[in-house]
Amino acid sequence: MKNIFISYSRHDISIVESIKREIESLTKQECWMDLEGISYESQDFADKIVEAIRDCSIFLFMLSDASQQSRIACGEIALAQKIGKSIFLVNITNCELTDKFTILYSNHNLCNYSVESEKKKLVVDICSSLKIKSPYNTLLHPIKIGQLYGLADDEDNIIIKGTWLNISEFNDGVAFARCRDNRYCLIDHYGKQLFQDRWLNVKDFKNGVARVLDESGLWGYITSSGQWISACQWKSASDFSEGLACVVSETLKGYIDITGRIVFKYTGEEIYPFSEGLACVRDDSGKCGYINKDGLLVIACQWDKASAFNNGLATIIDGNKYGYIDRNGEFKIPLGLRDSDLTPIEDPQTHLWGYADSKGLIVIPCEWNDARYFSEGLACVEKNGVYGFIDYTGTLVIPRRFLFAGDFKNGIAKITDCTKVNCSYVDKEGNIF
Repeated sequence: MKNIFISYSRHDISIVESIKREIESLTKQECWMDLEGISYESQDFADKIVEAIRDCSIFLFMLSDASQQSRIACGEIALAQKIGKSIFLVNITNCELTDKFTILYSNHNLCNYSVESEKKKLVVDICSSLKIKSPYNTLLHPIKIGQLYGLADDEDNIIIKGTWLNISEFNDGVAFARCRDNRYCLIDHYGKQLFQDRWLNVKDFKNGVARVLDESGLWGYITSSGQWISACQWKSASDFSEGLACVVSETLKGYIDITGRIVFKYTGEEIYPFSEGLACVRDDSGKCGYINKDGLLVIACQWDKASAFNNGLATIIDGNKYGYIDRNGEFKIPLGLRDSDLTPIEDPQTHLWGYADSKGLIVIPCEWNDARYFSEGLACVEKNGVYGFIDYTGTLVIPRRFLFAGDFKNGIAKITDCTKVNCSYVDKEGNIF
């Protein structure tokens, strides 16, 4: 069994044999060609061709005027496409694709072998598909080319021309790229698209898992290795936290594990991610409490709002009062605190900001580039130059959408909106005017 099958016209034998030797030298993989012990006249010629195509992982079609007219070569690529092989068209004579070839095969990778950067990309793609080390020993990185993004090597030689509107940071060897139709795809460091799907929206990878939103407006989960955990079927879905993610569909509400299996269901109004072994839930009466990883209610639903646990404490809001409970549901700081009882604090290692209580205990995690004092129950926070407002639980109750935001006074705060020019204020419900 040889991983690379070469399809060609025997009119091009000399150049094809030269390319074969070069690819074998670069990839350290043997290539299969039909000259190896068989001839067109042999009775088992077709059987051996079919067997070799089925056994290979990579199918290279040596594109020329002659090969596009070859009955045998055209039959080979038709079979390779039918059974789903990774097909590369390698233009060896700078020829034009015929109309028929354009219709049938132009969706496959096309390489002009006389162009050094395209030859290099072909070898990189072959190695990536076979999961072997590239001879160029480099990972490509995003580079802006005009208004589009492509990929370049360590010396900034452009390997993949401007193809995408933007590319996210690589995480676990993959990145989300926004295509020209504004859909997102997942690519590896060599520009290979790992899924056929393109998505309306995506969330960053966390612990090797990312959320993706399909055309129907449903969420699913994928891995950085290119596998589905759960197909797009959820109206809402959280990131995985402590091995579980909360998901909601038309028919159920509950938690799935990293294999996509439903661990347990919840019949109340709302569910939230796990933190320190407990997850906040809201029952049918609209009150919040906590469940454990067996789905059992261990702290009764009794408060208007409740946060995730952090350092053994969770924020509780009831009416216009707030306090903190421990994991047993007992109050460590009674209800009745004021705005002035929470102070912005900077993490000296990450230089991100959160909030501490009057005893210096961090009660809202440090995750903001900037954080202001609370005013009328809300605090302005900023990340990457965009502002929003959080409540005492650390929940972003007015999403980040402002280029500038002041503090609340008499129920409103001054703002400069990112998208709407003719507005100056936001109220506590997030309405701008």
